[in-house]
Amino acid sequence: MSKLPDPDYLYVPLHQIKYGLENSAILELQKNLQTLGYYDQNPNGIYDDQLADAIFSLQKYYGIVTDENEPAAGYFGPKTSTQYKDLLKNNRETIADNTSQIQSVNHNIPLQKVEEKNPVINKIILSQ
Repeated sequence: MSKLPDPDYLYVPLHQIKYGLENSAILELQKNLQTLGYYDQNPNGIYDDQLADAIFSLQKYYGIVTDENEPAAGYFGPKTSTQYKDLLKNNRETIADNTSQIQSVNHNIPLQKVEEKNPVINKIILSQ
């Protein structure tokens, strides 16, 4: 079971999270987005198209961007970073406790079963 970091101690080095880079900050972002249900690839520490798509999904769901053609779409900037940290803070315990449920959804177990166990999961699943 993945555990989200304590957001009070979470430092997001925006200068290290740029398209095309490979580093541990990006790996941590991928792992956290995967735990939250936005990133469905194996984390590899590379800011590539798959990570940009995951970031765009988060941005679109929270109204940071509305269209993939906007300059900020898929870019992990200050607004996205703030929303990401808030999401970690607000869902840290719930998501950590329900990571196995999210993974079960990815393995075609009916969504109804997950919804019955925890309606907070809906918000994350529907944003994918």
